Amino acid sequence: MSTDLRLLSVRQPHAWAICSGHKNVENRTWRFWLEMPCTIGIQAGTRPDPYGLDVPVDLPDDLPLGYVLGLVDVISEHDSSECLNRDGTLCSPWAVPEHRHWVLANPRMLDHPVPCRGLLRLFRPPQEVADALGGLAD
Repeated sequence: MSTDLRLLSVRQPHAWAICSGHKNVENRTWRFWLEMPCTIGIQAGTRPDPYGLDVPVDLPDDLPLGYVLGLVDVISEHDSSECLNRDGTLCSPWAVPEHRHWVLANPRMLDHPVPCRGLLRLFRPPQEVADALGGLAD
């Protein structure tokens, strides 16, 4: 297991949308500080986004909370002001104005989600989570 793997807590349904390949941009107010491209794990937070049902995809009925759902590659990052199109749209239907956009690629949903408590920012998984993820991020 790569000791450099970091996890990001994301509220549902956004965590599922990232891991299932629907959401190609993650919005944050802070810069992505790891060298890109790199793989991160997506941990579904224990509280859903209260506005999260207003997303541009059909959602499954049961979205797990408190689990690492999958992995995704962060391939680039930019400020929302750098991707504003002439018609006022942004780089993705998932993009939010006045945020950093982490551009995502190569999503991989885990066959068996791994229980994990989330933390703020990018964080290293506890050893038992890293062991359960095995060599998936390598």
